Amino acid sequence: SVSASQDADSVATIGYLFDDATGFSGLLKMYDHHPNARIAERDYAKTGVWTLRAPVLALHNPDPELGFPVGTTLHPELFIRNTTPKPVAVSLSFNYWEGSSPTGQAAGPSLELEPYETATVDVDALQGAKLIPAGAHWASVTMTTSGPPDGVMAMASSYDSSLRYGAQTPFSDQLALHWVGSLWQYDANHDSILTVGNGGTKPVQALLTLYYNQGQGQYQMQQTLAPSDQIWVDVGDLIREQIPDIHGNFLPAGATQGSYDLRELGTGIGTLYEGKVVYDKTYGEATYGCMVCCGYKLFQLEYNPLAIPVTSLEGQYVMAYDACGEGRVDSSSDFYNTWSTADQSIATVDAYGTHTGVAPGSTTTLTGPVDEQTQVKVGDCPISPEGPQGNDNTTPTVSFSSTPGIPAGGSGSITATVSPANNTEQITLTLSTTSGTGSATFPGNTQTSQITATTTLTIDGGTPSSTANNIKLSATVTPQSGGPVSVGSTTFSVVAIPTNWTQTSEGNGTDGTLYFTYTWTSSDGNQQDLSACTVGESIFYPNYPNPTYTWPLPMVQSTPDPSVISGAGSNAEIDDQNLPPSSYQTPYGSASFSATQRFWWSCPNYDNDAVNQFVPDVTITRSVFLDGTDNLWKYKITKSGYANTVTLPNQ
Repeated sequence: SVSASQDADSVATIGYLFDDATGFSGLLKMYDHHPNARIAERDYAKTGVWTLRAPVLALHNPDPELGFPVGTTLHPELFIRNTTPKPVAVSLSFNYWEGSSPTGQAAGPSLELEPYETATVDVDALQGAKLIPAGAHWASVTMTTSGPPDGVMAMASSYDSSLRYGAQTPFSDQLALHWVGSLWQYDANHDSILTVGNGGTKPVQALLTLYYNQGQGQYQMQQTLAPSDQIWVDVGDLIREQIPDIHGNFLPAGATQGSYDLRELGTGIGTLYEGKVVYDKTYGEATYGCMVCCGYKLFQLEYNPLAIPVTSLEGQYVMAYDACGEGRVDSSSDFYNTWSTADQSIATVDAYGTHTGVAPGSTTTLTGPVDEQTQVKVGDCPISPEGPQGNDNTTPTVSFSSTPGIPAGGSGSITATVSPANNTEQITLTLSTTSGTGSATFPGNTQTSQITATTTLTIDGGTPSSTANNIKLSATVTPQSGGPVSVGSTTFSVVAIPTNWTQTSEGNGTDGTLYFTYTWTSSDGNQQDLSACTVGESIFYPNYPNPTYTWPLPMVQSTPDPSVISGAGSNAEIDDQNLPPSSYQTPYGSASFSATQRFWWSCPNYDNDAVNQFVPDVTITRSVFLDGTDNLWKYKITKSGYANTVTLPNQ
């Protein structure tokens, strides 16, 4: 024996025996012994007793596929050792296979082993006594004991009298949901026999996959196995006889080797066991090869902490690492109906892990415990109660009102609405630039501000945005567990806009024209920042929205309706000429009409390029009238408190 006081899982041993004269060789398998192991950790089938299996024992009349010389007979035996200082009861049973015939089952003898006793069981004699049919070539052996796990060690072997031909198979207690195997072989001198059994108490669906062509091809067999049922697969038969798989696929006639995989189609603790022999006709040896069980490691909650907006729903999941290299897998279904939260006034959770935020604060999420098949090292997949825990942070939520944009060099407002209304958690608001250039601050030239309740915020615009909506206003809270959690955000642009619309001059023309000059500036003081903006005027006539307006006689004029003049915002000035009609028709008569003038601007990235007015609409009134002071017909235009009157010609 080999013992280690610590890091025992890092110690591996192997022993073998060989005889050059006879050509005999045998593996002296050493078994792991866990002195503190409990039945619950290794009772995969929930039978309450420790159970071991030797899956492929060659019987008296060897399988013809082995290619042993004609007349070769084997002597199968079991070697059973009690490693404990107490007596142990051992019971044996057999599943046997007669090649093309169905499998069968037989009860074996029971033994009472004294402390530290080693006993042998002559399986050949049992077969001679017809406990096992004489025509059976293979058997699996099941052994149950009254002792603790690892208390009894056993080996099954079967050799002829010369020790030249034969094989051996170890006992193992391992059952699993998923197994991965190494090599199967088939050619003129080799063949492989695989066996799969159900060591549980309920029927299971077993899926065996043979890989070939460097893993590119698959051949799959699926079968329901009742408790204690076992199937045997001769890979050579599948290839020679071209037997189709469940999908109608065939193993290619030239396939010589590959790997294999075994799965139980379900979840939880698996109850499948397996075995394999690869025999070499050249040397007359049948070598036992086993799969490696696959378990899980590091059961964790997907989100820790889980952020839950108040009154909202958030899903949580249990994830684990597949020890056979398939990455993280979702094991949530194993933990259904085991979820709970420590403080239901903060958050609640349903049977499937969906959390509901009740009130701002932090609490703990609990799961399990649930028995899971773990992997502590290669080939050792015990049962372990798992119950990952994590933190829940129920957070307030913040929604922001929309804004057309924040003027560069000016300010704007955004309302932050906090839910619930009675929230007391401190909320940090942060302004940041997500890309390019642009800036905004809170009053006092700060990037952050704190609130607890609904607040109308003043935002000061700095450098104009180089791209649309590249300024982010985010809201976060910092719960008792974990770092800051986002509870809301919005984006906007900082835009230089035209402002300070001013009338700088007015003048009258001799033809009746009324002249005005208007100017404006950029909100950030840099006129060139308005180069992408448009400044203009639109005049709407009485019959708008008809496209053309004809002035009333005697004024002879037609005008597009509306009339629009515009230019770049960086121009800083507009000359407004309010012209008379092109001519007058005689005889003259009284007439008048009013039009509406609108001064406007628009900028990309501000209010979706919508039109914004500088000042309220202005009324322009034109008329022809007979002046009683001199009895002459005259044209008059009035606007913004100014007027220009001229006498009509040809009087």
